[in-house]
Amino acid sequence: MIMLAGVSSSDVYAASKGDAQKGRVITETCANCHGIDGEIKIVGFPLLARQKYKYMAKQLREMRVSAKIRAGTQVFKSSETSSLMRARRSNYTMDPFVIELSDTEIDDVSAYYAS
Repeated sequence: MIMLAGVSSSDVYAASKGDAQKGRVITETCANCHGIDGEIKIVGFPLLARQKYKYMAKQLREMRVSAKIRAGTQVFKSSETSSLMRARRSNYTMDPFVIELSDTEIDDVSAYYAS
């Protein structure tokens, strides 16, 4: 990872891929379970604050696909390994929160939690 004046390359990447200010507004709903700013300390609720941008965006996109598959709005065709990996990102509780997120909103949320 490259550091420039205290800013990591992942921070620069996150800033270029999403709008953290818009992400903050989107995540107001998330605070109910994950805490304000994603820093909940309750067993069973993942800490979202300071997650890597790429990791958060990948997780949210995979959860969204899983939610759409369960809702019958998307068909997933891929290898058995990919299906197994996607199942690991499946979370019924998150379905109503991720199913309608756009790619831009996922980028914004990811940028916010990475900041």
